Amino acid sequence: MKKYTVDLLINSSHSINEVDFHGGNMYKISDNEIEYDKFISSMTFRNECPETEIQKIFEKVAQIASLAVSKDERNQAYGCPYFTVNWASANVEQVQDIIPNNDDILYFEDHLSIREYVNMTSTRVIPVSEINEYINNIDNYNFLVENFYHGLMSNNVKSKFFSFFIIIESIEGSNEFRGLFETDLLFNVNEKNVISEFINQFDARKKVYCPIL
Repeated sequence: MKKYTVDLLINSSHSINEVDFHGGNMYKISDNEIEYDKFISSMTFRNECPETEIQKIFEKVAQIASLAVSKDERNQAYGCPYFTVNWASANVEQVQDIIPNNDDILYFEDHLSIREYVNMTSTRVIPVSEINEYINNIDNYNFLVENFYHGLMSNNVKSKFFSFFIIIESIEGSNEFRGLFETDLLFNVNEKNVISEFINQFDARKKVYCPIL
């Protein structure tokens, strides 16, 4: 058996930063009147349990723990609490396997566990001239920039997808985008007529799945 111990770090989703004002929420975990900035989670798994499955279980623990700390939050405008698994803190140790035999004798199996963890950070240098170029053209941007900004700030993959998908949908629905493909259609007129004749033999419920009609 192997015992995994990881730290669940408590975070705040955002804060308010305005002229002459900054507001944000901070969170601590209390245990016997002692405050901590993390929650320690330990679980024991079979030796053959794959790492991917263990990761999913701890990520689920972080989600459930996030529900516990957020259920009484009354000031969500200043940020919402959530946990993330600090995999850099993961500690794995072998624990004794208890194996009874016919004589009810207990046998113990010990292992030495060695684990490596790689931490890699990349730094990107952005010229200030590039930032100024965008700021100087501020009047050329629309509400999609705000959606893009929210997508950048989102800490959840699904939240990012939602913010960025709004931008894609807006672009695909614009006249500029449609104009790019007016003369580059997948089917020509004759092909569309052939397909229409074929589709017309089906009922209306099935026709809705053919977007070229």
